[in-house]
Parts: sequence; C-alpha cells; structure tokens
Amino acid sequence: MIKRIILVSICTVFNLVSLSQSEQSKQINQLKGILLYALKNNKPDTVSSLISSSAGNDAEIIKNIWNKICNEIPYSDTSRINLQVNLLGNYNDTIYLQFIPYFSNPKPIEMSFESYSPIYKLIRKNQSLFISKVSFINREIDHIKYDTKVKITPSNSFAEVRCSLNFKWKRNGYRKAVFNLYPDLKIKELLLNNRKIEYSYSFYNLILSIPDDIANSEIFHLEISYEGKINDEDYMFILKDEGMLCFRPWLPNANNLAEYWLNTENAYGDDDFEQNYEVTIPSEFYTIADFGQLTDSKIIGNQRVEQWKSTAGDHLGIIYGKWKKHEIKSVGNIKPIIYLTDYSEPMLDTLTRTVSNLIAFYSNTFGEPSNKTFRIVDAPVYWNCENYITSNLGIIDHEMAHYWWYSLKQNWFFHGLTEYSIALFYQNKYGDENLYKRLAKYWDEYYAYITSNPGALLNNNPMLVYYLSPIMHYNLMCEMGRDNYLRMCRKLIEINYDRKRYSYEELLALIKEITGQDYDWFFKQWRYSTVKPIYTLNYTSKGQGKDYEVTCNIHQKSGKYRFSLDIAVYTDVDTTYKAVEIQDTLTTIVFSTTHPVRNIGINPSNSLLAYRTKRVKSIIDFTSKEKEYSKEGRWSNIIALCDTIISTKPPALSKWYKAKANYQAKNNQFLEAKNSYENAIKCFDPTIERLDMQSSIYLELGKTCDLLKQRDTAIFYYNKIIQSMNSRPEAKAMALKYLKEGYVR
Repeated sequence: MIKRIILVSICTVFNLVSLSQSEQSKQINQLKGILLYALKNNKPDTVSSLISSSAGNDAEIIKNIWNKICNEIPYSDTSRINLQVNLLGNYNDTIYLQFIPYFSNPKPIEMSFESYSPIYKLIRKNQSLFISKVSFINREIDHIKYDTKVKITPSNSFAEVRCSLNFKWKRNGYRKAVFNLYPDLKIKELLLNNRKIEYSYSFYNLILSIPDDIANSEIFHLEISYEGKINDEDYMFILKDEGMLCFRPWLPNANNLAEYWLNTENAYGDDDFEQNYEVTIPSEFYTIADFGQLTDSKIIGNQRVEQWKSTAGDHLGIIYGKWKKHEIKSVGNIKPIIYLTDYSEPMLDTLTRTVSNLIAFYSNTFGEPSNKTFRIVDAPVYWNCENYITSNLGIIDHEMAHYWWYSLKQNWFFHGLTEYSIALFYQNKYGDENLYKRLAKYWDEYYAYITSNPGALLNNNPMLVYYLSPIMHYNLMCEMGRDNYLRMCRKLIEINYDRKRYSYEELLALIKEITGQDYDWFFKQWRYSTVKPIYTLNYTSKGQGKDYEVTCNIHQKSGKYRFSLDIAVYTDVDTTYKAVEIQDTLTTIVFSTTHPVRNIGINPSNSLLAYRTKRVKSIIDFTSKEKEYSKEGRWSNIIALCDTIISTKPPALSKWYKAKANYQAKNNQFLEAKNSYENAIKCFDPTIERLDMQSSIYLELGKTCDLLKQRDTAIFYYNKIIQSMNSRPEAKAMALKYLKEGYVR
C-alpha cells in the first residue's frame, strides 16, 4: 500500500465560530479552487490576490512557498492533482488549516509533494478568506526529552515501541498538538500528563486534544506505546541479503521537513533536545544513527541491546549484511575498516586507495576530525552517519568529508564547505583547471535553478548548499587568503565535529579573531541575494620598450558587492595575475609592465566573473521555457534548446546530452535517444561530475534498448549498473528489476 506523507503543524482551537459551518465550508472551497487553479496551471502569482494586506513580512514567505510548490509539481499530468483541506480550528474570523497537494494514484516521485503543507492562518474580510500567516510544526512544539525503548523484528519489519516525550509550547494557549507518526501503527496506550485523552491518528498525523484544565501546563509529558510494520515500499533502498533500514518516522516528532523543502527562512530550527534510545534487535544486526553517540552495546541471548544518546537525532535505524571485515592501514590516528559483501581484490584495492587518499588529504589540509570511527560499509544506504560511511564510490568523497563538516543550524556554510573540500581534493589531484571547471559547473546549476524557481529563498536551499555555497567558499578563501582560511577550518575542527549548536555569531567571531574583520557583509551577499555580480573590464596601455603603464577599469554591472578579484594580464611572453579589491560600481587600477599587453581578462578561477555569456543565456533560455513547453508537449522545441546548450560545450556536457535524450524518448525518437545517451556516457567527465550520476544514464540506455527490442544490449547496461561500485541505490534496484522482466513503457 502506498502511503501519503502529510506534515502538519499546531493550531489554536476554540469553540467560538462566527459563521455557519456551511458558509465557512463554502469560503474555504472557494479559496481551495483558486489555489488548485494555480497548481494545475503553474501560476503561482495567482496566490498574491489571496494574501491579506495585514500579512506584512509573511506576504513574501507565502509567495515563495507557492512559487516552490508550483515549480516542483510535474505538469505533464495535472489532471490527477488535488488539494486536501485539513481544518485545524477557528476563532471568530480566524481559521487555521492546511491545503495539502496530492496526486491520485501517485507515482513514487509524486508522493513527496504532499509534504508541502504549512499551516495557514486565514482571516475573513468582506465575506472572503485571505492568508495572513504561515507556520510549521517545528515552530510550535519545543521538544525537551525523549526516552524510547524499541524492539525490532527485521524478518517482518515489525516494531514494538514505548516512547516517553516531554514537550512544551513555543506559544501558549493551544488546544491541539500535532505530531508526525508513521502510519498504520496500532496505538496500545496513550497518556498525557498521566491521564487518558482524546486523540486522532491517520496517515502521518497524530493529533492530541489537550484538555482545558491542563492546557496551560508548563511542560507536557506524553507516554505512548504502539506496534506495527515500519518499513515499506516508500524507501528506495535495495534489501540485499535481508539488509534493512528503518528511520525515525516511527517516533512521534515535530520535524522540519516541510519548512526545509519549502526553503523558508531559517528552516532548521534551534530545537536541540535530549534523546535516549534503547534498541533491541537480533544479534547479527547493527544499529546506525545520524548525530548520535553509541553508549552501550551488549548481547543478551540472541539479541543485541544498544543504548544511544543524541541531542539532535534525525535518523535511527538498523542494518544487516553478510559482510567480510577488512582492516586497512591507518592514516594518522584514523584506522578505517571496510565491510564488503560481494567483492573482488581489485574492488577492495580501489576502495582502499580511495578511502586512504581522501582521509590523508582532508586530515593534512584541515586536521583530523574528532570522530575517528571510520566504518566504510557496503550496504543499501546512501549517506553517512555516526558509525557508518557508504562504500559507494560515486559519493564517498562527499559523505566522508561530512566527518569533518556537518551542522544543521549552519548548513548553508558547512555543507558548502563539505562540497568545497571535494573541489580542493580534486584540484590537488588534477590541477587548477579542474577547480575552474568545477566552479563553472556550479554556476551553471545555480543559474538553471534560479531561473526555474523565481523568487526562491536561498538561506538553506539545496541549491545554495550544494552549488552556490562552495563558490562562496572559494571567494571566502580569496578574500581571507588561503592561510587564514585554512586556519579558520582547523579551528572549526576543534569544535565537536557535528557543530549542532554552532551559531552564525560564533562563526563571525572566529573569522574576526583570525582576520580582525567583520565578515557579515560577505555572507549576507551570498546567502540572501539571488542577483549575483557581473563584471566587465576595459583597459588602456601606453609606453614603449620595456616600460608600459596600464590603466584598467573594472565595472560592476549588477548589485554592489565587495569582491576579491584576480585579473589576468597577458603579454607576448607571460601571463601574470593581479589581485583587485572590488568595492564599488567602478574600480580603477594602474600598474606597470615590461612588455606590451596583449589582453587583460578576468582570471578563469573566478568562474562567476569569467562565465561565457552565451552558455549562461542558453541555460536560462532552457529553464525558463522547459515547463511551458513540457505542458504543451513541444518536445522538439526543448530538444532544440538542449542542442543550443550543447553547442556551448558546458563543463557538465553529459547532463545536457542526457536531458536531450530524455525528451527525444518522450517524442518517441528512441533511436535518436539511444545515440544521445551514448554521447552522454562518452563525454562524462569523472573528474568534475559525481560518479553515481553515470548509473542513471546507463539505466535510461538500458530502458531505451528494451524499447528498441535490443534486449541483449539492454541486459549489458543493466549489468554494468549492478556490478559497479558507483551506482545509485535506486538505479541498481531498477536495473535488477528490468534485468529480470525487461522495461515496458
């Protein structure tokens, strides 16, 4: 059974209603109809007319939320899209509810849209409803402490749980508390402040009705016991050798997923709290946890009992595999251990060399991390956690770097530092040109995103943390100087590695300690602005013999940023670089050379400033028209846009060949699609592209060959995915499926 994920929030519920239920329902349905029209027609601006004039700063947040929702919905089939109304309460002319987007008969990729559901505060004016405010579940409940005992039986994915939770309101006066809880569990007992209360439980919502006489309690104590299946087809992991993964949705919680996905300001809240878990599992299994500390592990009979402590745990699960343990040579004080199931000696050698090289570079550059438990595990999980790092070579460089850098509160900084660490690793391996190409690829991704998501907030947006933030770190290194930048990194390493509580103010103070300067101006221009500076320059040169005076004018065409910018001075005999501090719309420098100047340009290391206008224009052209053309089925037009981008030879060329092939397949041009997928493989650059992305191209190639009745070729590509150490888990799962039964459109 496919289950819907519904994230909800808290609301105030009173018994006073100023209108009849029928009139209120009519007004809500009118509002729903307008919002549904905006969804089905990709017209987020329609929502502007529904925002109350009293919304203030929330008006922009509401607009950005609907921009995100509308831009994420796949518009090839909007006839199945609808909105579910979840009425949470009302008082006089104020109503609290949710509009939850969902697809009938949803495909796996469509299920995530149901999480785009903040709580709306509606006010009535002139017999119509207007949106005045939004909130989220993590903004309303303040967790204090979890004590949880869970027994998991992996053979049937069954969990027996008893959870004790202390919480309080972040605002007073509420009568309903809404938690996320895994669906279809059987609640055996529920007590609030040692008494039975009314509650409702459906989908992912556990809604507690707070009795009046305890509604103003300073702290609430919830005791709940329940049982049921906790793992199903919602997860796209391969259950290899009975491998199993169970996540934290089976604990009642008020998480921030909706706020995170909707890119609202400060999406990650400050809700650090104490968590204690006792997990009982069969002895051949192991627990894994994200942001936790394993305090005890013992075998009792045929069961393993483990104690975990965490202050901001996101995931807690179990995993099992028939591994062979390989201890490899220590790197400094770090002794990595590799756990593999099916393996060959060349595979082990490759993984050992990769792991050792990554640890050596990161440690030599930044210092050793505080967590020295490096278990690299071949398992159907695709990231890292406290006691686990994926063995997938397609992403191990990123996941291992997280052992140096992780912070939910300052994700925009530390996730970018994770990605920039990778860039430095490959710069060290392949040279400066690799760094320049990688930065150029990041900018292409940024411009593609910001064009297709107008008005998006960037504070904790995935586009910021994966693409814009590493470019920010490059420029931060330019601004601070390499030595000061690495001093900052080494001081950060001295902090507990996950830096859960590390604040923005502490980061600024650390940089000021090193440089003597306040860098707030620097971070604000990268975190909050969607308009990035564009620079042009012109110069004059006069002189003769070996004495030339050069005057160079650098113009900042958009925005007003302070930037450390290198310019390249080309003569007939050499190329030299000069650092220029850009502080205004026009900066002029004068310098001397001993040879005639042939040209002056912006150093290609600053890919933002040296990007090819033609390429960026073609990418913007593609992303601004793709959804409109898709909705109208104008596949040939989109293919032509891809060809324009390909002609500019972007750094990640394979991405655009793949995009072209996807639309050729939609246009039933299967032979042409096969050729484009093959070109995507040929031009795939493993030095700047994530290796796991290659598996998705091979998967599409295999599917296309099946459609062309070239079964032997399709099997060849499916096997490449299955046998590769780089393949994405979901690509491997699909390859296993199509290897057995073939792909049918």
